[in-house]
Amino acid sequence: MKSYLLILFLAFSVQIMGQEIVEQTRTMSKGLHNGFYMEIPGAEKKQVEKICKNYVKEFSKKVKDKKGEYYTEEANIPLINGVNQLIVYAKVEEGMDLSTLYTWVDLGGAFLNSDEHASQYDGLAQFLEDFYYD
Repeated sequence: MKSYLLILFLAFSVQIMGQEIVEQTRTMSKGLHNGFYMEIPGAEKKQVEKICKNYVKEFSKKVKDKKGEYYTEEANIPLINGVNQLIVYAKVEEGMDLSTLYTWVDLGGAFLNSDEHASQYDGLAQFLEDFYYD
């Protein structure tokens, strides 16, 4: 019985902690670019947008909104790009009982992708996971 409860607990913990970040090419204000998305169950769009803006302000002076797409220029996110500045774009869409956060990162001439920017991708994954728990 104890082992059954332990297995159930571990499975539940992995599901909660293992937020999936999916890479995909998607259209945004700057055209078709590589980006990432994660689904946030039980969250409303307005709630995710507010948390997203506040979270990104920790790394940049100002978050701007252009037709529902948020972006910040000259962001300093050491997890992603060390001391080099970058531009982060984000958009939130609401679905049935969840919201989806789409994120694109312009490293200064190239949009982040896991094939060409493996270490930056790891940093982005950590950045988004930290946001998720916010």
